[in-house]
Amino acid sequence: MKEKRIKKLNKKLIFFTILLLFFQLFQSKTLFFSIFNQKNNENTENITFLDGESLKYKISYGATNKKKGVLLAGYAYFNLKDSITSENLAIHRIHGHGRTTKVFSLFMKIKHSYTSIVTTHTLNTIESKMEIIEGKYYNKNHTLYSTKKNQECVIKISEKKNNGEVENLTKTKKKINANDILGAFYKLRTMDHQKLLKSDTIFFSYYYNNEVFNSHFINMGEEIVETRFGKIKTIKCAPLLEKGRMFKSKYGAFVWVTADNMHIPVKLEIPVLVGSVYVTLARYEKTIFDLKE
Repeated sequence: MKEKRIKKLNKKLIFFTILLLFFQLFQSKTLFFSIFNQKNNENTENITFLDGESLKYKISYGATNKKKGVLLAGYAYFNLKDSITSENLAIHRIHGHGRTTKVFSLFMKIKHSYTSIVTTHTLNTIESKMEIIEGKYYNKNHTLYSTKKNQECVIKISEKKNNGEVENLTKTKKKINANDILGAFYKLRTMDHQKLLKSDTIFFSYYYNNEVFNSHFINMGEEIVETRFGKIKTIKCAPLLEKGRMFKSKYGAFVWVTADNMHIPVKLEIPVLVGSVYVTLARYEKTIFDLKE
């Protein structure tokens, strides 16, 4: 009976866990911070992503150490558009969202939506939005980041009551010296490829849901991964996990990113209490390089 309860809990929480983990996998503290600080004051050539880049991922669940899972749980999407603000500031408008499939929604219907607006020349976040729906649970967070160092940012938070009404809980101000979780993910992708190859551990910080988190991932070296697009040369990384909830240990999850300047994740494997969750790249559009080449 205990094992059945654990499996049922896994099915309800897997999509939320993997989607949140996907956004949390990339950021830093020493080497990465030095790159962030350098980009705060310098324009850099973007050789990582283009206006219109679109990525789609399939999320599945199954046995550990397999190419993919057997139970399709949901999909995650990432899109990037370039724009100009009313103050004539060039920006990247990044949107990431995920949802469960109709079948998986029978256990719990889940939708996650994240929006990050970052400046084109520094990749610093100037605005972020998050909206989470998990069954009856609802959480919404809208943050306006200050462009001045150490100046307070404005944060608006909303939650849904048990009766279904939405309540604006707080409108607070605090200092945030970090990118939002989605902006940090794209900023890390622009990390110099040669520096990434030579680094054993990449430390990172990110802002998520009114808190700043510190974490890291370990560079496991290069590896060839078989995908639906053919064999792709990747860098295998092991991210730090939060032990004691869904995960067996602090390590054991792996993410494979393309071994080029784009650093696109093509596969993730995350062991949970029973089995593993897999995230695989299902479609890509308007990337700088064609992954099939």
